[in-house]
Amino acid sequence: MTQYSDRLKTMVQDAPQQVENIESSIAQVQDQIDNLQEEDDAIKNAVLDTAASELADYLTNVKAPSLGNTYVSFGGSYNVIGYGNQLTDWSIKDATSNNNVYVYGGVGWDGDLNIVQWVQDWAFGNDYLTRPLTSGATYGIRPYKSNLNSAKALLQQNSNKVSNSIDTFNRYI
Repeated sequence: MTQYSDRLKTMVQDAPQQVENIESSIAQVQDQIDNLQEEDDAIKNAVLDTAASELADYLTNVKAPSLGNTYVSFGGSYNVIGYGNQLTDWSIKDATSNNNVYVYGGVGWDGDLNIVQWVQDWAFGNDYLTRPLTSGATYGIRPYKSNLNSAKALLQQNSNKVSNSIDTFNRYI
C-alpha cells in the first residue's frame, strides 16, 4: 500500500502547480477568444453591415427610382450571417403589380459594378467568419472561436477535477 500512498502523495503535492498551469492555459485561450471576437466584430460591422447598408441604400435611392414606379423588397435572409449565405435576398418589384422587375443573378444589374462589389465583399466577409473548420480551411473565425470555447470548458473541467483531487486523495495517503 505504501507504494500507492507515495504516488498519491506526489499527485497531491503536484496538483496545485497543475491547477496553476491549467488556469494559465485557460487565460491564454480566453485571450485568443477575445481577439477573435474583436476580429468578428470588425468584419461584421466594417464589412458586412456596411456593404449591406450601402447596397440597400443604392438599390432604394438610385436603382429602384430609375425604373419609375418600383420598390426594393428585402427578404428575411438579407444580411444574415451564416455559412453559404449571400447578400442576394432582394429584388426590385413593380409597385403596381408586385412582380419582380429585377432579381440579382450574380452579374449585377445592367453590369453595375457597385452591386457586384458589395455582394462579393459581403460574401468574402461572411465566408471569413463562418467557413467550417471541416471544410479544409481554418480561417472561419466563428467555428474556430467555438472550438476554443469547447477547449476552455474542457480545461476548466480538468482544473476542477485536479483541484478536487487534493482533498479526496489526501484521505488515502
